[in-house]
Order: sequence, then C-alpha cells, then structure tokens
Amino acid sequence: MMRKMLSICLALLVLPLALGAFAGCGGGGDSLAGTYVCTEHWNEGMVGRITFEFRSDGTVKMAPLGGEGTYEITNGTVTVVNDLMEDGVTLQIQDNTLRIENPLGDVVYTKQ
Repeated sequence: MMRKMLSICLALLVLPLALGAFAGCGGGGDSLAGTYVCTEHWNEGMVGRITFEFRSDGTVKMAPLGGEGTYEITNGTVTVVNDLMEDGVTLQIQDNTLRIENPLGDVVYTKQ
C-alpha cells in the first residue's frame, strides 16, 4: 500500500514537469519571441525594412508587408503562416538569426 501511494505521489510530481517540457514544442515559444530585422537580402533595398515580430503566444506580425499570422517551431525551423503566405514560409533558426535559403541569395533576419 505504501509503495502504491509513493508511486502515485511521484507520478503527480513528475507529470506537470513532463507536460511543461513538451509545452515548448510546436507553436510559439519564448525562445523565439522578439523582433527580427532583415540584415541580408538579395535585394539590398529590403535590408532594414522588413521585420518579423514573434510573440510568445504563437502569433507573428510582419511589417511593412502587413499581416498577422501564426508560427510553429519544429526541428530547428520556424514556419510562418498568414493571409499573404497561406502555404507558409519556413526559416532556419541559427542562434539569434533566422535564414531563408533562396536561389537568388539567402535572406537573413537578426534578433534585435
């Protein structure tokens, strides 16, 4: 009986920790939250003009292109979906930068 009670107590203590660890998977996440500014672009006129504002609730705002959307983090990438990009755009997460590989040249956003 004592062993069963101990097992139940241990499960009740561990379960919230496990659920908390998995909560960081998928949409949103505090590690990405913040504003990212375009620092490299194949079209130099876009540098410093395009921003992504990632919020910890899983939403994102793009400027000046406009549009609110959502994002999801999966395996070192973040996928942004909004009305302008219904199929989404995927960016590689590299430390404090986000990168889109493009045949014309990579596009890089740096966290401010």
